[in-house]
Amino acid sequence: MRQALSKPFIFAILFLVALMGVAAGLGGDFHLWGGLLLMVGAIGTYFFLVFVCEDRNFLGLRALFAPVWVFTIGLAQLRLLGYQKPWQVRTWCALILAMVVFELGLSLGKTLGMPVALWLKERRGKRVGNFRLKFRPERLFWLCIGVSAVGLFSFIMSYLCRGYLPFFTTSSQAYLTYYSKWVIFVVASAAASPLAYYCIKQQELSRWKKALLWICIFNNTFAYPILMVNRGVFICAALMLTCAVFYLNKQRFWVLCLCLVVILGMYEVGAVARSYTNEYLDYVFEPSEIKIQNVQKDPVKDDHSSDLSKDPINQDVGNLELNKPEDDQALTFQLSPQTAFLYAYLTVSHDNFNEAILNANELTFGLRQLEPFNVILRSKAIENAIEDSEYYMVKDGLTTVNLFGDAYYDLREVGILLLGLIWAIVLGILEQCYLKNRGPFALAALGNALTPAVLCFFSTWFANFTFWMFWGLILLLWIGCCVSRKKRKDRQ
Repeated sequence: MRQALSKPFIFAILFLVALMGVAAGLGGDFHLWGGLLLMVGAIGTYFFLVFVCEDRNFLGLRALFAPVWVFTIGLAQLRLLGYQKPWQVRTWCALILAMVVFELGLSLGKTLGMPVALWLKERRGKRVGNFRLKFRPERLFWLCIGVSAVGLFSFIMSYLCRGYLPFFTTSSQAYLTYYSKWVIFVVASAAASPLAYYCIKQQELSRWKKALLWICIFNNTFAYPILMVNRGVFICAALMLTCAVFYLNKQRFWVLCLCLVVILGMYEVGAVARSYTNEYLDYVFEPSEIKIQNVQKDPVKDDHSSDLSKDPINQDVGNLELNKPEDDQALTFQLSPQTAFLYAYLTVSHDNFNEAILNANELTFGLRQLEPFNVILRSKAIENAIEDSEYYMVKDGLTTVNLFGDAYYDLREVGILLLGLIWAIVLGILEQCYLKNRGPFALAALGNALTPAVLCFFSTWFANFTFWMFWGLILLLWIGCCVSRKKRKDRQ
C-alpha cells in the first residue's frame, strides 16, 4: 500500500484538489480563468502521473481517471452554453470526494492485485475438481471467429427486421428506432476484437486466418457501430481494441496517439450521421456569446474597422464566430452548432450532477446499481421503482450524468464513498492482473475497464448493462478457452 500511495501520487491528487478548490471560489466573470486553470492543470498532472507514478504507462488507470475528471470539469466551468450555471458548494465537494475516493481505490486495487495475480499464475495447468485450468491458444482463434459470426448473423437479422440502416437515413431519430433484440448480440461481438488482435500479434497463424481476424475486428469495432450510428458502443469497442493495440505494441506513445486520431475521426463520422440540423443543435444546446476581452476605443483604429470586418480571417476562425459590439468594443465568441454538440457531450453530465444535488430528495438505496442486472432478473418491482424515482436534468433530452450520478441518487455522498471505492478496487485489481500475467482475457477485461476511467464524465457505467455484458462475455470466452473437463483416464 505504501508503494501505491507514494508521495508523488499523493502530491498530484492534492494538487488537483487545490485547483478544484480555487476554481470553485472564482465567481463572476472569473469562471473562465477557473476552467482554463483546471484544464491546464489536468494535462500537466496526467504526464506527471505517467512518468513519475505509472512507469511510463500512458494507459495507467490512475493516470487517466483524475486528469480526465478534472479536465471535463474545467470545460464545464467555461459555461459556453446557455443552460449552464454556477454550481453549488456541495457539488464541488462531491466532485472532489469522488476523485479522491476513486484514485485511492485504484491504488488499493493495484496493491491487492499483486497476490491475486500470483494466485492466478499458480493455478495455471492445475486441476480444480473435475476440471483443469489451462490456456489453450488453439481454441482462441475459433472462439473469436464464432463470436464474430454470431455478430454478423445478428447484424443481418437486425437489418432484415428493420429494413434500413440508420447511417443511410436522414432521420435524426433513426438510431433510436433501430434497436431490436438482435442488436444486443451485435454489440456483444465487440468484446472479441482485443482477443482477435492478441491472436494476430502473439500466435503463429496463416495469412488467411489473420485476414479473417482483421475482418472480424473491422466489423465488430467499426462497421457495426457506425452503420447503427451508435457512438457510445463504438467508443467502448474502440477503447477495448486500443488497450490491446497499445499493450501489444510495447506501450508506445505514438501508437496510442494514432489510435486516438482514428477514434476521433470515426466518432465525427458518427456525429455527422446523426443528421442533426444546425437549427436543432442551436435550440438544444443554446451556445452562449462569451466575452473574452475588453478593448478600449481608439479613434485611429476605428477608422479602419470597416476594412478589418472585410477580412475573411475575422469572419470565420475555425469553429468560433468573432464580433465587436459597438457599445464597449468587447471581443466575444460563440461556439458553432457542431462544436456545441461535442462540448455538451463532454460537460452536460457534470451539470446534471449539480441538478441532482440541488433537487434530489429521495434515496433509491442501491436500486440503480441493480438496473443492468434487471435485464436478466426481469423484476417489475425494480423496474417500476427506478422509473418512478427522481431524475433531474438541465434540459429535456440531455440525460447523461457522470460516473457517480446514480451512486448519489442511491445513497448521496455515502454512495459515492462506498460504491466508488469498491468499483475502483476492482478496476485496480484487473489492471494489476494483466500487468503481472499478460494474459489475453485479462487484457480484454482491462480494455473494458478503460471505459469508466476514460469516459467518467459521460455515463454511470457501473449501472449500464452493456458494460457488464462485455465482462460477462469475456468470462464465458475464458471458460471456453481455458477450462477443460478431465478425461476418465486422468480420474483413475
